[in-house]
Amino acid sequence: MNSWAEVARGMPLSVLPHLDRSILSPRLPPIVNITHDEYIKQEKKRLAFPPSLNGKVMHKSFCFYKNTLCRLRLLAMEVKDISTTPTNFELISALLWINWTKAFKIKPEATTRILTAVDGRPKSKPPLPNCYFGNGIAWSCAHSKAGELAQKPFSFAVKFVHDATKAVTEDYIKSAIDHYEVARQQLEFQDTFWISKWSRLPFNEIKFGWGDPQEVAPASLVDNLVVCVSQGKDIENIVVSLSLPSVVMERFEGFMKEELE
Repeated sequence: MNSWAEVARGMPLSVLPHLDRSILSPRLPPIVNITHDEYIKQEKKRLAFPPSLNGKVMHKSFCFYKNTLCRLRLLAMEVKDISTTPTNFELISALLWINWTKAFKIKPEATTRILTAVDGRPKSKPPLPNCYFGNGIAWSCAHSKAGELAQKPFSFAVKFVHDATKAVTEDYIKSAIDHYEVARQQLEFQDTFWISKWSRLPFNEIKFGWGDPQEVAPASLVDNLVVCVSQGKDIENIVVSLSLPSVVMERFEGFMKEELE
């Protein structure tokens, strides 16, 4: 992104892109030594939403203010065996996963998942070069019975999200690459909530030559995916954007209002 801004201003690139994608090649032979629940387990049609809900899709954004995040952190710390304080992103992910599951009315005995995009660049040994031009994320996967997720305390969901993110190590990433090489499976869609953190990307600092950005938001959203961005430079508030079938969005919005007000 910084390079694009430099090109837009007619400047030379301060960092040349590293284009060698072989850094993330599978091992020979592939070694899949971790279970990867983020991928589908059998051939089936990939539907973002159930057929009964296909139709008008609504796009909404919700703002998490500092006081809301502080309140959620106090609720999350009811779990004594979380090794570190949950991040804002983990708190937001857990709450959205709960409300998303309830809004879709997933059957209590069914399994609901949350896939979280985790930055794999610093986890590689050695870390990926700062100038590596390409995708360097891995997907963590937490899962729970929908009934338990909806009924148990908020701290229950936070621990699932926290532990799943923590589990994304160098070995996990290598195993995920090898799993895809062997199975060629796609990421799971059914009863699965996806979330990605954009709040650390330098949207509010990049200069394209026509002034500071007034607002930052995704131009479009993939079904099932939620994007988190900072509300502005030096502002701690986080804005989340997502798309849902209209009838589901109405329920989801109701649940969110109860938490954000």
